Amino acid sequence: MQLSIVDNRSGTNNPAIYFGIIGQTAGGEWGYVSASSGDFAAAPAPQPGNSFPATVDFMPAAQALQLNLAGPIIAGRCFLSLGQGLSIPISSVGFVGPDFLDTQSPNGSITYDKIEFTLNGSGLNCNTTCVDFFGLSLTLALSGSSAAGPLGFQLSRDAIMGKFGGVPVSSLVYSQRILSPGSLNGIDWLKPYIDECWKHWTQANPLELTVNGLSVSGYPDASGTFVFTGDQSPHTVGKPSSYEVFSCSGVFQPQGSGSAGAIDAGIKQMMVTAINRGMFTKSPSHWGDHKMFYRYSPPDYLGSNPYAAILHSLGVGKLCYAFAWDDVENDSTDMSGSPADLMTITLY
Repeated sequence: MQLSIVDNRSGTNNPAIYFGIIGQTAGGEWGYVSASSGDFAAAPAPQPGNSFPATVDFMPAAQALQLNLAGPIIAGRCFLSLGQGLSIPISSVGFVGPDFLDTQSPNGSITYDKIEFTLNGSGLNCNTTCVDFFGLSLTLALSGSSAAGPLGFQLSRDAIMGKFGGVPVSSLVYSQRILSPGSLNGIDWLKPYIDECWKHWTQANPLELTVNGLSVSGYPDASGTFVFTGDQSPHTVGKPSSYEVFSCSGVFQPQGSGSAGAIDAGIKQMMVTAINRGMFTKSPSHWGDHKMFYRYSPPDYLGSNPYAAILHSLGVGKLCYAFAWDDVENDSTDMSGSPADLMTITLY
């Protein structure tokens, strides 16, 4: 597969674009694409006193077309940075990713972002991501035998940053990036809406969902725990904090294994995505109606994830990967191609 990185930024004297690629081999070893050979290979094993004996190579954007990426590359990331490459220590068993919260870290002053992909015998699956933060305005597209996209943002980076000037989202603007509220524990913007969500469904008016062909129904018990029946054993979801909603974590962490685990995961994914999108108090028959997402606006509190709402409003086709399970109901930038001929990343 070929890779193309296109600079479509306006103005002059823009900082140079660099990129580096990491991922896992079929055997699970972490590796990176070498700047000298253009090949993807496993990184060296940890050494005594040196857990990460290599550093991921970063290359000028123009060098991307010289690569011919051959899979498998599992859980791949293509990092893109402005002005200089990132410092990412790596070994065959793991890597130290950029700390986007620490402005004093080696990468703290660098503007960067990434796309995620897996390249294997089935083809290419890839997506842009704003799950942790927004750093660069870019689109992703596949062309050749399997065409898809472009998806992402076609506005300038400054234009997108400017959309976060109001209250409360201005507090998410952090140095070189806009942080997702799922990256900042302690933000409790959704508490009134979560209270409303938990009061809406009752024993007389239970929440009825269909998960993997199974019908389940539930409502909060006296302790505030949502209890779903209809499976071989009940599934429970505690009342979440705003952070747990934004990060799709905590009470939404799937429990169990096998078919029961899949049902548990499905229930929690449907619930947390509906809360993020302001859909939870509506009939589940509408939870897949994209035109209704992020439209709930109570007069005195937030009725959805404001970070996700803004980014979706700016994305091509109103699609974005703004929180962990944003691919539920196909609202993310996920795309696939088989075979994969050319992946193009365009910066705006």
